[in-house]
Amino acid sequence: MSKILVIEDSPEVRERIVASLTFEGFDVVDAEDGVAGLQAAREIDPDLIICDILMPRLDGHATLSELRKDSSTAGIPFIFLSAKSQVSDSREGLQLGADDYLVKPFALKELIAAVKLRLRRREELSGSRNGGISDAATRRDFESEFGEALARGKAERVRVAVFMIQIIGMERIRRTLGGEAVESVLAEAKTRLSALQNSGYESICSLGEGKFAAVLVGNSLPMAADKVCAPLFACLSLPFERDGAGVNLAAAAGIALCPTHGVDREELIARADAALDAVSEKGEMGYRFYTGELESRASQRHDKTASIFRAFQDGKFEMRYRVEVECRTQRPKVIRCVPTWRHPERGLDRCTITNPWSRKPAYWINFLIGH
Repeated sequence: MSKILVIEDSPEVRERIVASLTFEGFDVVDAEDGVAGLQAAREIDPDLIICDILMPRLDGHATLSELRKDSSTAGIPFIFLSAKSQVSDSREGLQLGADDYLVKPFALKELIAAVKLRLRRREELSGSRNGGISDAATRRDFESEFGEALARGKAERVRVAVFMIQIIGMERIRRTLGGEAVESVLAEAKTRLSALQNSGYESICSLGEGKFAAVLVGNSLPMAADKVCAPLFACLSLPFERDGAGVNLAAAAGIALCPTHGVDREELIARADAALDAVSEKGEMGYRFYTGELESRASQRHDKTASIFRAFQDGKFEMRYRVEVECRTQRPKVIRCVPTWRHPERGLDRCTITNPWSRKPAYWINFLIGH
């Protein structure tokens, strides 16, 4: 688990960032100014630092300068947070050795994307130093091949599609074949997907946790989408067998096209991810192309989920009970326990987060009462 240090003097902004990063699975430590941030950085040795510029006692520039002077903290990736009026200050920070900066107000999705990018770059550097091949190195190779495909698509004036693919049914593998079979099944899935290069797919990369990325060059999309995607879903739908037991899997895919949905490599990957999220949200097992509204919807969903997670942390949930009575007997049949919380803008709200692969809310709790 990557450890992130957040240095921000505004309690509201700091709390929002910490909750969002914690929800994403990061180990987060926060500090209210540069002095506290320096001390925390030396004590916990974070994998990444996010820091505001204007702060009391010690501002962001001075904090970064002190970190770069210390050999134990000099190599920690550093992201500045700045207001629009401080953009020139952020550029000065880049000259001091910062890796990136975000302009306030920013969407939480932008922050998460920047954090993951910097951590991936750090992992790639570490892998190259150790002489090993990591998942990050595999992704780096994919990004390089994707960049080459984009250049070729531009030269030949044809479309380039990037697919983000998620295997559905990981829990089914664990239940049917056992937890130890997951790794071997995913390895076989990777082998099957790699064979798709004979069907026109050029670069296929495993991103871990049952997620893959692929590239297709040519004008077959979006018109012949069903034909193009059929081999992808067919190769995963064949049974995976271990020790006499078998399990069938399915997949969901998000697709972004160059130049229709963008021309930048990172932007296209992010938009294919947004399309994949939309398929997952509806519980669909198929594909979807990126559309403009998906990005704002994904950001809103992420903000709401982070807010719910923060409410859980702060103990702000209330359990409200509703009794359903059977009309014929006039007896209680079901008590529905509904977790609710008070949203700072919407007021009292029900917590009905949906399981991505089911249309049933994940937080409904039903108690059946016998007659």
